[in-house]
Amino acid sequence: MPLGNVIDRLDIFLRSKTSEGPSVITRRTIVLGSVVVVVFVGCLTLIMYFLQLQVLVIYGLFLLILYSANALVFGLMKRNMEWFGIMAQALLILSSFICILFLGGIATSIGIVFVGLAAVVFSVVFQKVRITLSLAVLYSMTIIAAGILQPFLQIPDELTPQINHLFFTVNAVWISGYIFLFVVNYIRARIREEEAEMARLKELDETRTRLFTYISHECRTPLTIILGTAEQLKNRPDRQDSEKHEMIIRNGRQVLKQINQMLDLSRIEAGSMPVHLVQGNIVDFMRVMIESFQSLALPKGINLTFSADTDRMIMDFDRDKLGAIISNLISNAVKFTSPGGDIAVQSFTQQDRSGEEFFIKVKDNGAGIPEENIPYVFDSYYQAGTDHDADQAGTGLGLTITRELVYLLGGKIQVESKVGEGSRFTVRLPVTKYASKINTEDFIFKEGDGSETKSFQSPGTFPDTWMDTEKRFPLLLLVEDNRDMISYVSSILESEYSIIVASDGQDGLDRATETIPDIIITDLMMPVMDGYALVKQLKSDFRTSHIPIIILTAKADLPSKLAGLDLGADAYLSKPFAEEELKMRVQKLINLRKSLQERYSMPGYEMLAKLKSGNNEDSFMRKVFDTIGANLHNESFGIAEICLSVGMSRAQLYRKFQALADKSVYDCIRTMRLQNAKKLLEETESNVSDAAFASGFRNLSHFSKLFTETYGINPRACKK
Repeated sequence: MPLGNVIDRLDIFLRSKTSEGPSVITRRTIVLGSVVVVVFVGCLTLIMYFLQLQVLVIYGLFLLILYSANALVFGLMKRNMEWFGIMAQALLILSSFICILFLGGIATSIGIVFVGLAAVVFSVVFQKVRITLSLAVLYSMTIIAAGILQPFLQIPDELTPQINHLFFTVNAVWISGYIFLFVVNYIRARIREEEAEMARLKELDETRTRLFTYISHECRTPLTIILGTAEQLKNRPDRQDSEKHEMIIRNGRQVLKQINQMLDLSRIEAGSMPVHLVQGNIVDFMRVMIESFQSLALPKGINLTFSADTDRMIMDFDRDKLGAIISNLISNAVKFTSPGGDIAVQSFTQQDRSGEEFFIKVKDNGAGIPEENIPYVFDSYYQAGTDHDADQAGTGLGLTITRELVYLLGGKIQVESKVGEGSRFTVRLPVTKYASKINTEDFIFKEGDGSETKSFQSPGTFPDTWMDTEKRFPLLLLVEDNRDMISYVSSILESEYSIIVASDGQDGLDRATETIPDIIITDLMMPVMDGYALVKQLKSDFRTSHIPIIILTAKADLPSKLAGLDLGADAYLSKPFAEEELKMRVQKLINLRKSLQERYSMPGYEMLAKLKSGNNEDSFMRKVFDTIGANLHNESFGIAEICLSVGMSRAQLYRKFQALADKSVYDCIRTMRLQNAKKLLEETESNVSDAAFASGFRNLSHFSKLFTETYGINPRACKK
């Protein structure tokens, strides 16, 4: 089915939510109009009672009953109101006709004629031309009939010309006022309806935007892997690589799964998804289903368990739909449960007034859902929070389809959650036993039966390195939660870089601060900590602020790109990307660091004069050089004291200083000691021994050798 049809069905679905009976605005108009009629007619009926016009009193009481019922029905009921409103207007026209006959014809009851006309005008609120035309025809027929019967009618004695004139004037005034109020209120109602329609169209537009954003993000990663891996195989046709073929097939299934989910949702909304019930042991079915998800939970160290109050529960169920419900709930729980966590699936039956129900509970101890977001977790394409934490919020169709499938099976679903403690989804299905029976062996899933458990992606456990670090390639940290993407990017860069891998943003932050890599490539949409938060923390930490960062993501929109660059990312590549572009970006950023090294590679005291405040790297280097300068006289001073001063481990200090200055901290200490000794020899009366000892040297022969190698002259020559 073309994508346009999916969007059109989405549009129809949204429209159908407000198409049942008169709108809320129309009901308010009818209720308001009915109340106005009751007030005016009540006053007029009281006047007619004192004037002893029995016909008009009876007519007034009838109108009071009719419009009071009208106000109650439209104020309280929500269904089948339209026909009641039409009947009320028709009765008003007919009762007015009868009243005209008893009053002696049109000439003596022109006010009643206006009442019938008001009924025709009021029918406009139903917004149906046929209804208004039908009532207009009925009204015209009564007027014509009254005109024909005029010669045979007799005017009541109590209806004197003065009373008739008064009656006509009062009726003309209140009916004119009523019509005026009706027109004003109707115009206001139409304006509100137009505003509501504009809001609905805006919501529909936003829904479509989320739809395209969702499709783009969910399909970009697998398409990147498919296209990139296919290109690699094309360039090496004689090399058989079964793992890459499997990667292409796996990610192709992932794209197909996303498309099938959209089509399934459109079929459910259109009411065209059939239910195929079979009768069997639902507990056995669930046990087999959950067992198939162990391969998804084990790589993350998650303990997935299943318990039931009985081993045998025979009932009707739809295997495909129940399988999809369980699959979506468990895969969602695995996604948001940290490594080493627990997921418990329970089933039990319970009897209530409506009959026996089968319960399925999926409980995890993962991240949990904020309380304000719980009402929206089943909404299509809903994103809780900002884009920066969109992945944590859970976007997509899985839970939406789960809810619709549960409803399709006549059940209910609810969610309970608390941030930091996890979530619990509860599904309640009615127990029936009408369908044909099946064997337990039918529960064994075969590839392509709709369970789709093989297509789920898991970060798994990643190796610490992908290259032999003894080759001393630049160290690259790859932060990515998709195993196939890790494999693909690594295959591009492994020949020139030593690669370490992190499976989420928090893991990436820990590895970055521990190893101080030469460059970082990160995704945006990751669990625990997303790419935005990772970039922000890395760039604000003086230990890692110098590291170039490339964001490699499926979020290709301009706001996302600007947000990433604003936080300090050095490059932003959207998927799918060209291999050569990625390699060139990495190489260029590595080369750019060399210009930074030239700035910090000058001799210590010369560089100190050029350092500026407010720059993380300058502040770091100044702190290192200030610490060295304050301890030059101390022979035992070394790297351990500098680590304590800057708050870094020996490995972190070594990696950061080497990256900035392209030399070791030990070389820097030695250079500053020699600079200090040379300055003392040239500018003071200090002899060689005093200058050497004041600069931290205790071995004079070693000092003389280093001095001569560095400056090309013997230290004694400086005194001459």
